[in-house]
Amino acid sequence: IETHFESQKGFLLQESGQNLGYLLYLNLVEEAEILRIGIHPDHRGKGLGKYLVFTLKNFYQKLFLEVHEKNRPALSLYESCGFQKIGIRKKYYSDGGNVV
Repeated sequence: IETHFESQKGFLLQESGQNLGYLLYLNLVEEAEILRIGIHPDHRGKGLGKYLVFTLKNFYQKLFLEVHEKNRPALSLYESCGFQKIGIRKKYYSDGGNVV
């Protein structure tokens, strides 16, 4: 995580010195691209991913991202935050999976 924070902007969510989650993003002036979100397995399902997304939404008019079509937990999170699918990149991943 620390090497990613050296090269990207992001938020690190901690409690009592323990890393609970993070969000990395690319600053595009009035927009931001979400690059990565990670929540510690012991803390998933508590709304921390949503908290990180809405924290970023406070700073940018528009957010966008790309996610593997089979990543159901991520798709569920993004849909619950109001994201909408605007396109598909077919066979983007080495496993033949699409990006939405």
